[in-house]
Formats: sequence, C-alpha cells, structure tokens
Amino acid sequence: MINADAVQKMKYKHCLESLNLSNNDFDFHQLLTIWFFNLFTHLRTLDMSDNNNQFNQNKVKIDGIKYTRDNTDLFDNKSLNIVPSYYPPDIVLWFPSTLEILNISCINVVGNPINSFTLKGIKDLQIIDLAYSSLFDCNYTINGLQNVTILNISHFKCVHLNHNLLQSAVNLEQLIMDSSSLSIGLKFDYHSKLLLGLKRVQYIDFSRNEFEDRFIISTFNSQLHSLQSLIVEGNLFTSIPLCLEDFTRLSFLNIRNNKIAYLTTKEIDAIEVLFENQIEQ
Repeated sequence: MINADAVQKMKYKHCLESLNLSNNDFDFHQLLTIWFFNLFTHLRTLDMSDNNNQFNQNKVKIDGIKYTRDNTDLFDNKSLNIVPSYYPPDIVLWFPSTLEILNISCINVVGNPINSFTLKGIKDLQIIDLAYSSLFDCNYTINGLQNVTILNISHFKCVHLNHNLLQSAVNLEQLIMDSSSLSIGLKFDYHSKLLLGLKRVQYIDFSRNEFEDRFIISTFNSQLHSLQSLIVEGNLFTSIPLCLEDFTRLSFLNIRNNKIAYLTTKEIDAIEVLFENQIEQ
C-alpha cells in the first residue's frame, strides 16, 4: 500500500524522472499522495494505472459528494485543504509542471457526478491515459489539456455526454475512445461540438461503441484536412459510415468486425481515390 507520508519523505525524489506506481493500493490520504508528486521537480512520467481495470480495489477514490479542493496555492508548501463543495463538484488535481506522460487510469470518483475535471500545474503534458477511470459518465468538461497530443479515454461511460468534453485539447493529435458508449452520447450532438475546433487530430479510435448509423456530415468537419487514420472496428455499421471523398489526408480506415456485407462501387472508387492521393503526397 502506498502511504502519502512515505512519498513525501523519499530521499531522491528531486532526481526522479519516471515513477511507476501501477497496480498498488493507496492509503486514505489518496489526494494528498497525488499532491506530494509536486515535490518531484524533475518528474516526466507518472504511472498510477490499475492493470486490473475491471475491479476498483486499487483505484484512487475521490469523493464526489463531500469534498473538493479549494484554491490554495499548492506550491506554497501548504497542506492540501479539503473543503465542502457545492453539487456538482469540480475536481482539481495538481501535478508537477515537468510532467510529460501521465497515466491515471486509477481514478474513481465516488458519490455524485462531477461538473468538471481539471488538471493544473502541468505545462508540457503530452500524453494522458484516463482509460477505465470511473467518472460516472461524460457529462462534464476536462480542462487543462492544452498541450496534450495523445489522449486515451477508453471505457468511459459516455451515454450522457457533455459535447464540450474535449474543448481544451486544442493541440490534440490522437484521440482514443474505445468502448465508451459513443453511439448514444453522440446521437444528440446535433451541432457536432465534440470534435469542433480540434484541427490537428490525425488519429481517431472509435472502436466498439455500438455505432449503427452513419456519422452526420459535420461530425469530422474540423478534421477534414488533418485526419489520417480512423478506427471504427467492432461496431454495427452496414456500410462505410462517412463520406471518404471529404477527407484530404485519410489513408487508413479500419472497419473490421462490423455488419458490412459488401462495398458498393461508389465506396470502392472512393477508397481507390484516397489511395491514389496518398501516393501523390
């Protein structure tokens, strides 16, 4: 079991650049443990994942009913203050400014749903893995993703989806949302806001989301000139779910394990045009 006080007292914490605490239990000072990572002034990679993701024993539990963090300056050597929150709560987690890769698939919010999930203190975070985190649903916003290029939020419960969920990820290049119930969550995104403005996205994985209907025309409007790979494996599509001719850089489309019995002549021609365009590039 990881003890918060032990983390604080580590002798060479200022030298560490990579810290792997995956598959561990955390004591009842769980949020304090996370805050103490700010004392690791050169930390670039932090892994707090739980590889046994179908279970919750090892997850860091954040109480969504009673507690949230106030605005105390965490770099002022003050203790982490927990104060009563209004409903729904805003969850704020601070990490070292040097952090580049973060795996916190251990997070489990207990109690009520949240309003927002914010990462602070991080200036150069590039890769974040939140897969399997238990955050009730996707009816909130994730803030602090401005520099993130790779985001994995697979196995989320996006039946209830805030269409502004990813709006802080303005530099995102790879989005992985495997098995996240998007067929329901995106169904009511009439204005295609989920991916709006994310103009650098090159890779999207929407596998195993039980999609049946084609994507609406404007779903990928912001990615028409950036998207190179689209993974929609393991859904329920009966035809290619988007107009391939609209994409100028798309070179890889994975539609395996859907319900597609055959490709039409038009679809085959569109695939050939994409292939030819890539050869020319």
